[in-house]
Amino acid sequence: MLTPRLEQQFIDSADFKYQCGQTLAAPLSAAVEAMLAALTAGGRVWCVGAGPTAGLASYASHLLTHGFERDRPELSSMPLHQGDGDEAATMLKRLRAHVAQDDVLWVMSLCRSERTLIPVIEAAQDRGITVIALVAGEGGDLMDCLLDTDVVVSIVHPRVSRMLEGLHMAIHAVCDGIDLQLLGEES
Repeated sequence: MLTPRLEQQFIDSADFKYQCGQTLAAPLSAAVEAMLAALTAGGRVWCVGAGPTAGLASYASHLLTHGFERDRPELSSMPLHQGDGDEAATMLKRLRAHVAQDDVLWVMSLCRSERTLIPVIEAAQDRGITVIALVAGEGGDLMDCLLDTDVVVSIVHPRVSRMLEGLHMAIHAVCDGIDLQLLGEES
């Protein structure tokens, strides 16, 4: 009974990713374009998440800085880490202290942890920074704070595990798109 259930996890994951491909391609392309515009203008990509997506934000920043699947020059990216005390206040202070006009804020959110991210998004918007939101779930209040100029990649599934897998896949797709634009097709 356990083995078939475990096998089904892989089948369900592959099926969900296959279904998302066409829907997510356009917003992921817009995310790549926004990040490239920032990076080529001398800006930085700030990656932020809360709760289960905080690790994904650090991972995304690492891939941008150190490379994805190909060797390339470093890209300017920083994770906006949680710190001691109130994590929203700590992230806000770091954002306000270091963000520049040409930067981009790359937000990874799972609906139930979004409240911490809303003040950070609003602070970036107040400074004219483009927000790229990878949102797992319906989005709730976080979706309401995004502007028409922000890029939204929404991944919805009844299971949290599938949505987190979708966020992970979206991060890889964005990094691959950036490498493609910077380095061209692989030979």
